[in-house]
Amino acid sequence: MIFLVNGTYEMWVAIPIMNKALYTSWKYPYVMAVDISIFFLTLLLIIRASSIIRASKIFHINLRVLLIFQLCQWFEILVARYFMFPYIIGYRFLGDSRKIYHHFWTENVEEMVPLTDAFGEWPLFLGGFLYTHHFASCIFFLFSVSAERAIASFYLSIGKFLFMLWIQLSHTQLLLLYKFLSGTSYFPHLDSYIRFSSSTRRPMNLICIKPKCSDFFSHTIPIWNAITSQTSYFLSPSEFYTLISSSITGY
Repeated sequence: MIFLVNGTYEMWVAIPIMNKALYTSWKYPYVMAVDISIFFLTLLLIIRASSIIRASKIFHINLRVLLIFQLCQWFEILVARYFMFPYIIGYRFLGDSRKIYHHFWTENVEEMVPLTDAFGEWPLFLGGFLYTHHFASCIFFLFSVSAERAIASFYLSIGKFLFMLWIQLSHTQLLLLYKFLSGTSYFPHLDSYIRFSSSTRRPMNLICIKPKCSDFFSHTIPIWNAITSQTSYFLSPSEFYTLISSSITGY
């Protein structure tokens, strides 16, 4: 409905009818009872749906937050109806009290609701804003979900690519460390960086002498120890290659 404020500018509010005393009709108590029942039922459904979405692991965390936020926006309608209730039922009149205004949109000045002070009727405009915001959110909700899924898929693809690079790098580093230890490749002063532990149950367990240094050994040895923790003897090259090939993705 269009409101003409001080005869200078127009404001639109999402209200279907104005100045019709609906509360005086004999149907009003029954309609109000049905309306309240529907609102309570909707409230229970929203709470139940939000709890299911929150507990479900099917959806990604971003999508779950988005769905719950969209459902909880229904409470905007409750707040909007609270502010607009006197105007909706015709308890509070605006403009010509003898005239019923029912035009959703009009360019005819005679069909607009005249107002002298918009700030004096702030509950009406605040409620109308909340109504409009809720309906706009419902309309653009599909776009929001589509955008979230597109962005999530993009970052998942990047994460998968980086994870595959990490697997290949770790695989290469472990093989190189094995060659250093078995003597097939030479590294000067190797005993200044690492040494075998004295554990008889874990003969391949390594100790980094300088664990606080950010170097090849400090990064590779924790992965090495995690993979070889269940081996009871020093593996051959083929056995070690099979072990890291089956374990590196799980690590």
